[in-house]
Amino acid sequence: MNSIRHILFTVLFLGLSFAQDGFDNVDESTGWSYNNSGLRAYVFVSSILVDGVPSNPDNVIGAFRRTESDSLICVGFNSTNINGETILIIWGDDGSPSTSQYL
Repeated sequence: MNSIRHILFTVLFLGLSFAQDGFDNVDESTGWSYNNSGLRAYVFVSSILVDGVPSNPDNVIGAFRRTESDSLICVGFNSTNINGETILIIWGDDGSPSTSQYL
């Protein structure tokens, strides 16, 4: 049981140590960022077109929420696979301060 706690602690520590600018996940190519939460929805997306062209693994697909002040907040992103598909995780408001403006 102690070894399981040690592994869990190590995984949590490693996950927290890579957060940038206070966000759990940052995509360097787009600048998009979001925080993980306890609430999420999974959306399978296929046949993605980017500017009318089938997507490739270099494309990043994002989900955004428009706030009352008309700004956009990223609530998830993922790269597409070689077939132009992705599973997009959309993170929700779980009551924590870091997700208070999420869906």
